[in-house]
Amino acid sequence: EGDVEGTYASLGHIKNFFDTLRLCLNLYRYTGKKKINSRMTKSDLMKLELERQYAVGRRPTSVNFADAVKNRVSGVSAASRRSGSVSSASTNAIDCQVKLESNMANETALICLDMLELFVNKFQDELEASGRGDNELMSSVFNLMLTFLEIHQSQEVLSHVFASLRAFIHKFSPCLFEGKSDYCAELCYQILLKCSSSVRAIRVESSVVFYLLMRCSFEFVADSFFRVHLQSIVALSQLIADGGLHQAEHFLRRSINMIESFSTRDQGAAPAFSEEVKDLTARLRNVLHATAEMKKHEGDPEVLVDQQYILANSYNNSPQLRLTWLESMAKRHEADQNFSETAHCYIHIAALIAEYLKRKGQYNLGAGAFSPITGNVTEETFIKEDVTSASVQIYNEDDLMVRLEQCLFWLEKAERYEAMVFILSLLQPFYEQRRDYQSLSDTFRTLSASCAKVVEVERTRRRVLGSYFRVAFFGEPFGNDNGTQYIYKEPKVTHLIVLSPRLENLYTEKFGPGMVTLIKDSAKVDVDELDLDKAYIQITHVEPYFTEEDLTERKTMFERNDNLRRFFYQTPFTKGSKRRGDVGEQWMEKTILTTGNSFPYVKKRISVVHEEEFELTPVEVAIEELNRKLVELIRALEKQPTDVVELQRVLQGIVSVQVNAGPLAYANAFLSDESVATLPKNHIRALRKVFRELMRCCDDAIQLNARLVTPEMVSYQDDLKQKYHILARALFGFLEEKDEPEEKD
Repeated sequence: EGDVEGTYASLGHIKNFFDTLRLCLNLYRYTGKKKINSRMTKSDLMKLELERQYAVGRRPTSVNFADAVKNRVSGVSAASRRSGSVSSASTNAIDCQVKLESNMANETALICLDMLELFVNKFQDELEASGRGDNELMSSVFNLMLTFLEIHQSQEVLSHVFASLRAFIHKFSPCLFEGKSDYCAELCYQILLKCSSSVRAIRVESSVVFYLLMRCSFEFVADSFFRVHLQSIVALSQLIADGGLHQAEHFLRRSINMIESFSTRDQGAAPAFSEEVKDLTARLRNVLHATAEMKKHEGDPEVLVDQQYILANSYNNSPQLRLTWLESMAKRHEADQNFSETAHCYIHIAALIAEYLKRKGQYNLGAGAFSPITGNVTEETFIKEDVTSASVQIYNEDDLMVRLEQCLFWLEKAERYEAMVFILSLLQPFYEQRRDYQSLSDTFRTLSASCAKVVEVERTRRRVLGSYFRVAFFGEPFGNDNGTQYIYKEPKVTHLIVLSPRLENLYTEKFGPGMVTLIKDSAKVDVDELDLDKAYIQITHVEPYFTEEDLTERKTMFERNDNLRRFFYQTPFTKGSKRRGDVGEQWMEKTILTTGNSFPYVKKRISVVHEEEFELTPVEVAIEELNRKLVELIRALEKQPTDVVELQRVLQGIVSVQVNAGPLAYANAFLSDESVATLPKNHIRALRKVFRELMRCCDDAIQLNARLVTPEMVSYQDDLKQKYHILARALFGFLEEKDEPEEKD
């Protein structure tokens, strides 16, 4: 330890030394009696019992063997440790091992803490190098300090740790409040975690340290502790998202009350400081209140994510807090295997960072760079940064690149390969600027693989990106959701018989048996006929709605399953009392619903903001139904490799000649001379056009099936071909062009 030049160890050796101390803390940490007991073998127990008996036989009976072990570890005489009467005879082998390990953990922690304090006192100037502690030496020291808080310690050890921590805060205020924000953030996280301890003494100590952190920050920064304020809320939000509180919110509330009481009793505190403490404690309580509300909906994933989304939106003035809750939503979706929603949470996070960097003048594109993927990212352009944080650099280019990589991972899991291509185009300029050719090579390899997958899924048509349902809630038990309707997005191919019992069971468990009723049809609900003291749920399958212009622009299957805001469902009716009738009298009510955001989104359900309805006449119903069959047949024809079973199923449903149903029934009803004379000409033209296209595709399908059919299915092919020719002959007269009368206005 002399002052001779060249006697100090190198930086690498010093870092290794601190890594060794951290390793010691982890290796010798106390794991608890239950865990010790579970790993003990019979031979271990026998050995310990023999050692105990040997020790008892050779030592005075008034000395506990555990005390002797403790003395041996700590190097203190047995006489100086003795307190009260003990009975070594009652100490069994496991108790000995438990006390041995607990004492060993204490001694190890105290030795490491002594070494840390000696180093900090000796090399304070070196630790403060660069003025704000932004150096590897400080990073090693700080990581060791955090390790003391991260590892479960005894109350006695923690009292020494908190004392060292108080001294550290006083000595290195520039590092905490002016240097890297990571130091302050990690410290706030660990102190708040200790504030939720069930042991009152630990809560008091940690509350004192937290108060000191605020007070020192206020004095150092000149009348503001914004960094501690912000990082505390971020830390609490992260604790909740990580599940770190474990039902200990009430203990944390007590600590928050204690911290607030410190400011009122601190006579030396400035009034502005006390007001800011009150503001921070109020915000921390609000986060805990929001957590309590979320816990009520733990079994309802859609409502739980809604609550997290509301909390994320409430932090538009704090990019870090908004990011924390977006990440929490991503983790929830990940746990439920909602990969599209997980990916879009990370897309919003990346857009938020991009917008932040744009406002700092460090990135040209901002959140708008992601608008080709989803229009929902305009939300991230509304962020407002608190003026007190303007001088603090929260995110940088590396943070954006990390988030873009996360987007790629989850988009691939969600099979949204087309969006991956765009994310890769955002990453590429960063690698080019840095001359990072290895990453560029990986990027082009990923791009090639993504494009190949796009080609494959478009060829096979086997990718399903989601199913959609309208869910309407009626009844007072739903609270604010009473009378509200949502569009729910469910994974891949999800049927109504899967979603309906899930929601029924979920709300029955929430409201009680006999309180929930499913409305099983899609007709408009007359609220006056309902008992609003009960809960009613109406679930209807919906499909994306496109205009002719939309279909022209959305050419691929991916484009027709992405950025969806409009959905429709149809309700059949007749002008009489019956719901259904013959094709000539079957009307249809089409309902188009528009959501507030587009799917996929950071949530699985989005509220409906607009609804429009219109009626389809029987001939319009026929045109729509035939168009649907035509699209289904075209898909079966284009699928590669051809799914013969699907092709035959679709073809069979078209060519089977029936009098009262199918294409021939529509022709008889609307293309007879009497009908042609009365129906609008544009409808007649549209109907004939779709019939011709349908028959042309049926001919192609018959020929394709003939090439693929196996020998045992030849008779089935002959039957399909015969039915096709019968249908074609029957339709020939209806499809023949005739002089049509002028249509009246």
